[in-house]
Amino acid sequence: MLRDAAPRRPPRSRSAPLLPGNGSVNARARERSGETWSQAAVWIAATPQPLINCAAVGEAGPPREMRSAAEPPLTREFRVRNSIAYGWQVATRTAALQIGATLVVSLAALGFDWQAGVAALSGGMIVATGSMLFALRMFGRGVTPARHALRSAYAAQGLKWFWLCATLYLAIAVFKLPFPGLIAGILAAQFAFWIALIAIR
Repeated sequence: MLRDAAPRRPPRSRSAPLLPGNGSVNARARERSGETWSQAAVWIAATPQPLINCAAVGEAGPPREMRSAAEPPLTREFRVRNSIAYGWQVATRTAALQIGATLVVSLAALGFDWQAGVAALSGGMIVATGSMLFALRMFGRGVTPARHALRSAYAAQGLKWFWLCATLYLAIAVFKLPFPGLIAGILAAQFAFWIALIAIR
C-alpha cells in the first residue's frame, strides 16, 4: 500500500544532458530524469575515459598508451630534398635541354647557310654556358649560411651576365657572325631555359 501511495517519478527526459566527470550535476540530472540514486551512483563511480584532442593528434593516430599491444607502431616517412644536389640536378638538365634545342636550330640553319648554322650554334652555346656558370658559382661552395647563399646568388647572376655580354660582343663585333643566326640560337636556348623551369622537378 505504501509503495502504491508513493508518488511516481516523472518519466525520463532527454533534455537534461549528462556531463562526464561532473558527479553532482549528473546526479541531479539523473534524479530529475527519473533514475534511482543507485543508478546515478553507478554512473558517478564509472571510470571516465581519457579525452583526445583530435586536432592535436591529426594523422599521427591515437596516443601510444591507448594502442593495443598487437598493433604495430605508426610511422611516417618524410622525403627531404637536398637543395645542393637538387640544384645541380636541375642545372644539368636545363643545360642539356638548352644544348639540345641549340643543336636542332643550328641544324635547321645549316639548310640556309653554314655561317648561319655556326652563328646559331654559337648563340645557343653562349646561353647554355652562362647557365652552367651560374650553377657553378651558386652551388659550388656547398652548404653555406643564408647570408652567404644570397651573396652567391648575386655573384652567380653577375658572372652570368658578364659572360653573356663579353661573348656576345666578341661574336658580333670581332667574329662578325650573322646576326639572324646568332639571335635564333640565343632564343632557342632561352626558350629551352623557360621550359626547363616548368617541366623539370
